[in-house]
Amino acid sequence: MKPSTAKRVRETYTALADRTPQMVEAFYRRVFAARPDLVAIFPPDMSRLQGHFGAALALIARNVERIDALEQPLMSMGARHLGYGVKYEDYPIVGEALLATLEEFAGVLWTPEVAAAWKDVVSAVSAAMLRGAAVAAWESERPLRGQRRSAP
Repeated sequence: MKPSTAKRVRETYTALADRTPQMVEAFYRRVFAARPDLVAIFPPDMSRLQGHFGAALALIARNVERIDALEQPLMSMGARHLGYGVKYEDYPIVGEALLATLEEFAGVLWTPEVAAAWKDVVSAVSAAMLRGAAVAAWESERPLRGQRRSAP
């Protein structure tokens, strides 16, 4: 990650960090508004998951200049998400929801440069997660695209 990208992401996250719980709630509202069918793959009580998402966002933002060092944990996360029923085509929806949420909460801090920096980071994280999902799909012969398993 370029130093300017890392700096913009880190500074933006630092400015927003105290509002992480509200951002995470807004993010999931966006995801479910865009794709109501995704509700079925999430637990009824989202509090633990929201905490995990907030922690992952913080970890990524604080270590953005070393995003390559997070490759294996991100690949593992992608493999786990495949097991939950997340498909390849869900990733763009989630990425767009995250960027829109960050833009909403950042307000005037959301410049074209900040938007580009966050887009680069979201793309890098998604790519690593998708690599992990692809490996898991290949190893388990589960589809990465297509039919979603039904909720229990």
